Amino acid sequence: EADVVAKQAPALALADVERQYVDWLSSPSASSGKDSFHAIHDGEEAPLCYLGGCDVRASALVEAGITHILSLVSPRRGQRPAASSEGDHGGAPFDRLVIEIEDDFDADLPSVLPQALAFLDQAAAGGDRKRCCLVHCELGRSRSASVVIAWLLQRRARRGQRASLLECWAAV
Repeated sequence: EADVVAKQAPALALADVERQYVDWLSSPSASSGKDSFHAIHDGEEAPLCYLGGCDVRASALVEAGITHILSLVSPRRGQRPAASSEGDHGGAPFDRLVIEIEDDFDADLPSVLPQALAFLDQAAAGGDRKRCCLVHCELGRSRSASVVIAWLLQRRARRGQRASLLECWAAV
């Protein structure tokens, strides 16, 4: 009896990342700004989550099917959770987790990962309805991207998939 080996895509090498980096930076489907967000797929057809900035409109989040918002904000810098200043949330209130963390290169991100990853797991659990989470910081490029990468690594490891930092970074 032959052993069945699960097929996995070839490993992404650093040279691949370096070649594709410029394209990834300029791709509108993989970029975020203060008032925008984009889907994270990581090989899945439907988005696993969304990554974006703090000034996205609640109506755009509702239209995208977002039900949860994970905010990584620095009150000291005047950052606020996405869709928090609008009174109308399109009839669908969001489940929220707001984590106050400084927008600095030496912010203590590891200390907030357990809580953030658990919230993402809860949002992705689905149940009877489709649920999806927006993860954001100010621009959707550092704190929030780091949390999404950590979640993708954890998710892949739990599923018995290769937990490659480069591949998870490429998905973001």
